[in-house]
Amino acid sequence: MPHTQIAIVGASFAWLSSVLALRKRLGADATITLFDQRQKFTYIPGLHDALLDQERLTSLQFDLADYYPEYHHAHITTIKSNHLTTQENE
Repeated sequence: MPHTQIAIVGASFAWLSSVLALRKRLGADATITLFDQRQKFTYIPGLHDALLDQERLTSLQFDLADYYPEYHHAHITTIKSNHLTTQENE
């Protein structure tokens, strides 16, 4: 089986699920790269309750580079066929 290269654009819970499912299916024979223009992923549980003043707002935030080594802090400028063009963020 040839080496598979996969790009995931945008950090969310969906990317984490995708990475876990793809790793299980493809194993070490795949490179899965994450691109996001944010350096940190923030999860805000109960946001709808906080907006209604029913609960104190708390959040969970982590640096994507610390959590996922194949992360690139970049803005995708074009996607054509099998090629991504990025503008790396500083």
